[in-house]
Amino acid sequence: MFQAVAKGDLAWSEQDLLNSMKYYRLNSNPGEITHELYLRINNTNKSPEQAARLIQEYFDL
Repeated sequence: MFQAVAKGDLAWSEQDLLNSMKYYRLNSNPGEITHELYLRINNTNKSPEQAARLIQEYFDL
């Protein structure tokens, strides 16, 4: 599915994004992943620093 494309080919990039959304998703559903070392963060209203702090605290880093 990967295809080399020239930088700035916005039409191709847009179509590639739309096509990939048919097959892939970037977010897990609540309760979908049951691994012990997993943290799901809704960072909609969080700064990168706040999200990083949550990760550090959760994983004791």
